Amino acid sequence: LGPIAAVPTQWRPTRSCPGGSITALIRLEGANAGLADVAVKPLSPGISVRPLDEDAPTPAESPSAKGCFAHTCRLLTLTVAADATDPARLELAIADGARLVVPVPLTTHCPDSAARAALLAQP
Repeated sequence: LGPIAAVPTQWRPTRSCPGGSITALIRLEGANAGLADVAVKPLSPGISVRPLDEDAPTPAESPSAKGCFAHTCRLLTLTVAADATDPARLELAIADGARLVVPVPLTTHCPDSAARAALLAQP
């Protein structure tokens, strides 16, 4: 399992930001990251993750449409709240005990609605 490529910096909302959280698509790329038996869970407060698969509701959330294929890539929806710590940490673990922690750097920002839409459209 791994190593996993660095995850680009993600936005964390300010406490006064409308909506209270920011959601983005992120890719975890590295050896075996996309295997079905690899579990992904947040280790930091203020973040949640949802792995995406080919049954995603839109093409924008489809791993294969984003060029993210099993064994080397996992596509996730990452939701970051204002109380998230920097860096946020995600754990990838496999049933046999292999595990690794992936840091996700955060920067505080309250995007306007157009910037928010652009963030959600990122690969």
